[in-house]
Amino acid sequence: MITSLNIQLLCHATEDEKRIKTAVESLFGISFNSETLMGHFENPINFLKVELKKSEALRVLNLIKSELEILDFEKKSEKSEFFFRLSKDALLRNEIKEGKEVRFRVGIQIFPSNAKKVEEFMQEFWNA
Repeated sequence: MITSLNIQLLCHATEDEKRIKTAVESLFGISFNSETLMGHFENPINFLKVELKKSEALRVLNLIKSELEILDFEKKSEKSEFFFRLSKDALLRNEIKEGKEVRFRVGIQIFPSNAKKVEEFMQEFWNA
């Protein structure tokens, strides 16, 4: 059973945080929390994050899986979590594509809790 979905992304000082935040929030119907961090050269980095629980997590995941094909479930599965990343640039264009910038962590309650069971569960969920 899917219990949660964490979404995280960074907005660097050279990026338009408001544009990125608005695009992703409107695409998925969510609201981010924002935290300002300091980068290597004291540049501000805005850390956007949200944690969604059960029904909201499923709603967002169903939206994503209708647009995104995942082929390698094994490398994305851990003990009780499934990870994937999307492209920030694609999200700005209202597209859902694999990338590196926007991190998704799916919390899964499954027994026994191991990477193989998570892989099988997510493959069945994604291809349903």
